[in-house]
Amino acid sequence: MSRTMLAALTAILPLCGACALLPKDELAKVETVAQVDPHAGGFEPVFAAASDYEAVTFRVNSNGCTTKKDFAVDVRRIGNDATVTLRRLKPDPCRTVRAENVEVRFAFDEVGLRRGDAIQFENPFAGS
Repeated sequence: MSRTMLAALTAILPLCGACALLPKDELAKVETVAQVDPHAGGFEPVFAAASDYEAVTFRVNSNGCTTKKDFAVDVRRIGNDATVTLRRLKPDPCRTVRAENVEVRFAFDEVGLRRGDAIQFENPFAGS
């Protein structure tokens, strides 16, 4: 099998698995509220992810220049269940590794979330 074919299958298989997990009538209810360009960076590993009544907050790695503008948030919803994914759009070009990670916070209205949503974070957790 060629590397190109293997890469294509690797990208497609997780998407197919998600379809198989939902009954057909539930799949029709999936609503994409906020979506990043599919060619944008992958899931950003996070050190922490949390939500309160007005925002979602992520703690991410930084080389010293990471800002909120370097990220975008995908939100997929079924009713009040929302799956949230943080994606890094721009790498941090700085060379100095900060002693601590940085926090990026997105208000619900910025990303299409509502009070009362049951939020699930999809990002992988980075080591401590």
